[in-house]
Amino acid sequence: MSPSPRWEVAKGLWRRDDVPAALRLLETREAWAAPPLEPLVRAVAAEVRENELDLIGTVYSTVALATVAEYLSLDEQAALAACRARGWGFDAADATVLPEPPPPDDAPEDLDGLERIKHLASIVTQLSS
Repeated sequence: MSPSPRWEVAKGLWRRDDVPAALRLLETREAWAAPPLEPLVRAVAAEVRENELDLIGTVYSTVALATVAEYLSLDEQAALAACRARGWGFDAADATVLPEPPPPDDAPEDLDGLERIKHLASIVTQLSS
């Protein structure tokens, strides 16, 4: 019996051994498309990508755009758009991104619903790095 997609996503995110595969599972499973789940799954995928960008900004001073795209499970154009949205530089000659470290985390004390889940995902990502 093969593991459920939910288990594979949780395992990939918890162990951090294959975050791109977890993102692909989140975005390609028809089971997630049910109306009550779809917004939550999209929010989780977006938050995981934001956390990955935070990690990239913390770890790298320069990184290949292809590497960023792989980490985010996006094509290079979408990955570049995500980097530019953060104000990161891009060297077209080398196809390298010039990331900046994320700002300090000042999470508000009173979180509710989806914000609480996003904050928890951020903490888990930081603890597992």
